[in-house]
Amino acid sequence: MEAHIKNETFMNNLKYLKLIALMLVVLGHSTDIYKGDWVLTSLHESIFYKWISLYVNSIHMQIFVFVSGAVYAYCRIEKKHYRSYVELLKSKLKRLIIPYIFIGALFMIPIEIKAGVSTYNLGYIYSVKNLILGYESGHLWFLMMLFVLFLLYYLLEKIIVRLNFKIIIIFLFCIQMFYSRLPRIFLVNKAIYYMFFFYLGYLIYLNLGSIIKIEGMISKHKVIFLFLGLIIIPILIKLRDNLPQIKIVISIFYNLISDLIALIGIIQMYSVVLTVKSLKLYSGIGKCFDYIDRFNFSIYLLHEPIIFLILIKVINLNPSSLVMSCFLISIIISIIMAEIYYLIKAQLRCLLTRKLT
Repeated sequence: MEAHIKNETFMNNLKYLKLIALMLVVLGHSTDIYKGDWVLTSLHESIFYKWISLYVNSIHMQIFVFVSGAVYAYCRIEKKHYRSYVELLKSKLKRLIIPYIFIGALFMIPIEIKAGVSTYNLGYIYSVKNLILGYESGHLWFLMMLFVLFLLYYLLEKIIVRLNFKIIIIFLFCIQMFYSRLPRIFLVNKAIYYMFFFYLGYLIYLNLGSIIKIEGMISKHKVIFLFLGLIIIPILIKLRDNLPQIKIVISIFYNLISDLIALIGIIQMYSVVLTVKSLKLYSGIGKCFDYIDRFNFSIYLLHEPIIFLILIKVINLNPSSLVMSCFLISIIISIIMAEIYYLIKAQLRCLLTRKLT
C-alpha cells in the first residue's frame, strides 16, 4: 500500500514537471525572437531574453521526453497498457499524429505563411507535404518525433530490459553523436537522439524504490538544486557554444555537455515541483496547476501560431512587454479555444444522442 502511494505521488510530481516543461516551451517560443537565428527578428536586442531562450531550449524538450519515458513504463507495468504493437500504434496515432496533421495543416501552416516564415514560402500544398513527411513541422515536430520514438522503443524494449543499464546509456549516447547522419524523414533522427532521455525516464520508473531515497535528498536541498541550476547551466551553455572547432571534439563534448545541461535541468525543475508542493499556498497553486494541466496538450498545439499572430502586429514592441504578451496571451487564447472546442463537442454529442434515442 505504501509503495502504491509513493508510486502515485511520484507520477503526480511528473504531471507537474511536464506542466513546467510546457511553460518553458511557451517561454522559449516567446523569447526566440531575441536569439538572432530564429525565423523572425525584432529591431530590439535583448541579451537577457536571448539567454532565457538558450536556457529553456536546452532543457524543455528533454524534460518532456524524460517524463514520457517514465509514464510509458508506468502504463506498461502498472496499468498493463500497450499489450500489443497494434494497440500502441492505434493509441499514439489518435493521440499524436491526428492532432499533428490537423492542427499543422489547418492552423499552424496558414498562420505562419501569413507571418512570412521562410520555411513555408513554397506554398501551402508543398508545406503540408513536408509536414506529413516530418521535414518541416514547426513546433509540432515533437509530436511526430515522440510517435516514432514510442514505436521504436516498443520494438527494442525486450532487448533493453535484458541488458545492463550502463551499456544502454553508453550506446544511446554514442548514437546521439551520429544522429545528424540518420534519416530525417518522419523525424527518425530526432527520435533516436531523444531515446537517451526516454530511456532515463523509463529506467527511473523501473527503479522507483531507489529513486524515492534520492528524491528525499533533493527535497531536503531543493532550493540549493534550484539555484545551482541557474548558475551551472549558463556556464555549461557558454562552454558548449565555444568548443574548439575540431570535429571529434564537437561530436563528443557538445553532446556530452548538452546531456549534462538537460540532466541538471530535469533535477532543477523537479526541485521546483517539490518547492511548490512544500509551500503553504500549495492548495491554491495546485488547483491552478490542475486547471492549466487540463489544457496542456491544447496549449502545446496552439500557442506558437498565436505567438506569430502577435508578432505580426507588434514585433518591435519593448522586449519585456512583448515576451509577457506572447507568453500570457498565447496560453489564455489556447485555453479559450480549447474550452470552445470541448463545449461544441459536448453539444454535438448531446444532439447525436437525442437523435439516436
